[in-house]
Amino acid sequence: MATAQSQLQVSLANLSGIVSREMTALLDDRTDELDSRALVALAATGAILLLIVAAAVTMLSGGNRRTPDARSDAAGREPGATSPAYGDDNATRRERTGALR
Repeated sequence: MATAQSQLQVSLANLSGIVSREMTALLDDRTDELDSRALVALAATGAILLLIVAAAVTMLSGGNRRTPDARSDAAGREPGATSPAYGDDNATRRERTGALR
């Protein structure tokens, strides 16, 4: 009986060492995975912040220049500007005479 108890204690000590090493390895793998996920989340947050800053700078610097100025009229002229003397007000329009009829 004493021999069996001694062998059982030796086996449990060996098994305890193996279980401890395996648990340590699994916990290290999990910690590395969580660290990499945190790094990816941090990088994504940085990219989002850069995009927000870029959008704010664009808006503050007057980046939307496609729309005409609020002070100009439909043809893009400033208030008080005079139209050209003859027909050049809109270059896409042709002179309407009876020459082509």
